[in-house]
Amino acid sequence: QGQTGVTYNIPVITNATSYSWTLPVGAIGTSTTNSIVVDFTNSAVSGNIVVKGNNACGSGDSSLLAVTIDQPVGTAGAITGLTSVCQGQTAVIYNVPTITNATSYVWSLPTGATGTSATNSITIDYSSTAVSGNIVVKGSNSCGTGDSSLLTITVNPLPAAAGTIISINNDSVSISENNVLYSVPNIANATSYIWAYSGTGATFIGGNTTTTDSVRINFSAAATSGNLTVMGHNACGDGVVSVNYPVWVSPVGIGELSNAMNFRIYPNPTKGKITIETDVMHEKYEIHLYNLQGQMIDSEVIGNSNNPLIKEINLKTFPKGIYFIKIKNDKFVKVEKVILQ
Repeated sequence: QGQTGVTYNIPVITNATSYSWTLPVGAIGTSTTNSIVVDFTNSAVSGNIVVKGNNACGSGDSSLLAVTIDQPVGTAGAITGLTSVCQGQTAVIYNVPTITNATSYVWSLPTGATGTSATNSITIDYSSTAVSGNIVVKGSNSCGTGDSSLLTITVNPLPAAAGTIISINNDSVSISENNVLYSVPNIANATSYIWAYSGTGATFIGGNTTTTDSVRINFSAAATSGNLTVMGHNACGDGVVSVNYPVWVSPVGIGELSNAMNFRIYPNPTKGKITIETDVMHEKYEIHLYNLQGQMIDSEVIGNSNNPLIKEINLKTFPKGIYFIKIKNDKFVKVEKVILQ
């Protein structure tokens, strides 16, 4: 229906001086030759095209061609299904009512959404990078496609990866130290923050789930060193956990002893070499170097001489990043963050 300019022909009829054509209801065209051009209106119905030859003696036997008039595809109805989804959500089903005269269905999806179907139902997977957009569907048949229908989809993102945890305590605490503050840069799309500590004897004040980007911890008399991590959370799930943040728990008052020993570590940040210096003599020290994951990557024992300690350490063989220098003996512990540029 609605198709125009369709040409029909019949071989030349012997002795015919003119031709008479009859058409199905709703088909329009006139001709007195052996060829006719027909327009099918939007109300045309299936029927026969008939032709016969004429001359002064009358009309000859006719010939007919049965013509099937296909109906155009109807307008798609409303799509049903979830309009708010999460990145990474899978097997979400959408349906549209049967479209009049459709023999197949054509679906288009938002960026990052996948699924195929030639029916009035489709199952969609949203990737971890999917974005908001429209689901569109229209019917199709041999006459073409009909008017489409769309459903707007909001794709909610997961929380972003957590950044580097920071502390005003310079990564070192003492047993029985309370109200120690740790924070992390704001995590995009997070509605809450979930903290975890691998050591023992640490209690999160108010619980390990916070609605802000900071947490406070009490360390008991039995607390041990460990790794502190955090990840963002929202209705869609959890984000990527932060890199392990080493927390060193000393059995003594680190602040007092570290200040008394008067250690200096410089330059910091450094492009390769650092110097460890103290005025104290006749002491032996263990020096341990840790990466950001809490793994010890270098260790040595120095000191116990008649001269103040001056020790140079070369970090050029290590990747750029954050490291921790731990200096200890049986009297004190000092931990300091070093940035290698």
